[in-house]
Order: sequence, then structure tokens, then C-alpha cells
Amino acid sequence: MLHKIARIPGKLRSMVSHATTDLYVVGMPKSGNTWLRIMMGKYVQLVEGLDPAQPLPLFSGFDAMGRRLSEGGGMPRIQFTHSVMEWADPQPGDFTIPRAVSPFRNKDIVFLARAIPDVLVSLFWQHKTRVKPPYPGEISDFIRDPVHGVDNAVRFYRLWAEGRDHVKRFMLLRYEDLRRDPCTQFRALLEFFGAEVDEARIREAVEFSDFDNMRKMEKDDADKKSLRYQGSGLPVFATGDIGKTGEAFHVRKGLIGGYREYLAGGDIEFLRSRMRGLVPDWFGYPDGFEPGCAGPEGADHV
Repeated sequence: MLHKIARIPGKLRSMVSHATTDLYVVGMPKSGNTWLRIMMGKYVQLVEGLDPAQPLPLFSGFDAMGRRLSEGGGMPRIQFTHSVMEWADPQPGDFTIPRAVSPFRNKDIVFLARAIPDVLVSLFWQHKTRVKPPYPGEISDFIRDPVHGVDNAVRFYRLWAEGRDHVKRFMLLRYEDLRRDPCTQFRALLEFFGAEVDEARIREAVEFSDFDNMRKMEKDDADKKSLRYQGSGLPVFATGDIGKTGEAFHVRKGLIGGYREYLAGGDIEFLRSRMRGLVPDWFGYPDGFEPGCAGPEGADHV
């Protein structure tokens, strides 16, 4: 009984945190969540004139009662979540409106999407090099895995394509669009937030959060791990053993269509067979692949 009582404060804090959150950014892991947080945090720092020597606001803070805090810059109170994809062992029956979307029915949602093949490749390297114990199989096994693989990813996208009509307001933000035209996409995001829009500071925030600078930030912090989320205390960059492989970086490659470097033709066709006609056209991913995909050409490094 005592152990149950000890858990109550944490549960209450979670309930209070949810009740005081205005907007959720929802997306699969490896869809650009850390990148977007840093872009948003740098923008707030610039708009609010915060000391650049202090940690960036990363939208993870709450007070002693568990109430979500606004980071400033006219931003709403925001949380980032992977929704059902955060659960330890999501089953097909978990991907339903009542279980996974209804808790957000009175919230604004920004859905951060990325083409599923690129998500799966990046997620594989996370589980292979930065999670303990590491994933025991190879990438071909991973994309077929009943928990981590393509089928649950498709279920997640189908869930939120339907779920967008079950929340207060909904915005789709695609990783690929944010890579190709970050200033325009970030401006649209700020407008959806109802936040202050400052063109010069948008450009500064975008430049600060570009791939090269984020990789440098990760390298500089690899040993100290001093960059941490206020709420959880977890490091921002979950860097693995980069002495063994460059795939262990949290900020790994930032490619569009990079899955072609890792997946054999049979694996790509397997993904196509599992996604064709199932990933809703509304996302703009033809057969589940990246926008503009017209065949086996090389990846865009943007």
C-alpha cells in the first residue's frame, strides 16, 4: 500500500501538467523533435533577450505543483510527446481514438511528421547504438519488428490522420518541408502558436539550429552531458559511443531519403508493400515515402 501512496504525487503532477498544457507537439521518435525544440528555444531566447550563457528554454519546465510554464515569446504552454509510440510495448489495439487521441481532445496539436523509411532507419541506429541493451538484430529485422517496425508506424500515422478532427486545433508540420524551407515553415508554426513573429530572429534561430551547429553542440557536450531537459533531467543529446561509429550521434545525418544508404532493395519493397494504400494521402507521402520521391535516386542532403 505504501508504494502505491508514494506514486500518487507523481501521477498528480502528470495530471496537473497535462491540464495546464495548451499545445502538444506530437510525432514519432526521430522526426526532428530535438531540432525543433532547439529552434523554438533559441527563438524565445532572442525575443526575450535572455542571457545566451544560460540554458536554452526547451519546453520541459514545470513548477513545484507540476503546472506547465510558458517559456515566453508569446508561446503557449507546450509539451512534446511521442504519444502511443512512447509506450513500452504498443499493441495494435492501442492505436485507437479513445485510447491515444481522446486525452488530447481539448488541446492544440502540432503533428511533426517524417517519411516512415527515414524514421525507421534513424530509430534503428538509436536502438542499436544508444539504447541499453542494444537491439539484437539487424536493420532488416528492425523494420519488420512488431513493436519498432513499419506496421506500428503506419498505425500511428493512420491514427492521427483520423484523430486530427478530434482535437481543438491541428497543424501538420513535415520534417522534409522544415528542412527545405525552414524560415517559412517556422513562421507558420509561430503563427499557429499565436506567438510574436520577428523575421530577423526567425532567421537567427534557424541558423543556430542548423545541422552543423547542432552536431557541434552535441560533440562539445558528449562527455559532460550538461545540456539537460529541466523537467526530466535527461540529456538533450543521447549520444552513444561515437568513438566506435558515427551512427551513435543523436544528430546523425539529417538526410531526406537517407534510408537508401542502409536498406537493400528487398527491404525497400517490403516497406512499400506494408505502406502502399495505408499511409493516408493527406500526409503527402507517396506510398509512405518522402515527398517528391520518384525512384531510387540518391538522398537529398539539405
